Amino acid sequence: SLDLLQIPGHRDVVTEGLRVAGSLRPNVDYTVEIAMQQGHVVQDAMRAWASHWDVGWMPLGPEVGPRIALTYSYASGDKNPQDRRHSTFDDLYPAAYNAYG
Repeated sequence: SLDLLQIPGHRDVVTEGLRVAGSLRPNVDYTVEIAMQQGHVVQDAMRAWASHWDVGWMPLGPEVGPRIALTYSYASGDKNPQDRRHSTFDDLYPAAYNAYG
């Protein structure tokens, strides 16, 4: 593992999360997901979080037609890599686009 300054070392991070999904009416649904990470990356203390919010409306009913959705996603970032605190939420399952653009 590397820290934000590219220094190699040990990584000890735990990710905990919560997911809630349901219906507000027969044709309106929602999903909320929140995850927190904490531990250590090399010598930096880590505390980060991410969330995903989604609400959808099916104007023709839940079994027919389109679903119009409003989605918002957020993940914390690290403003200062020199401060010995890692606050960027790290991917749980890194994808190829992280390395290739």
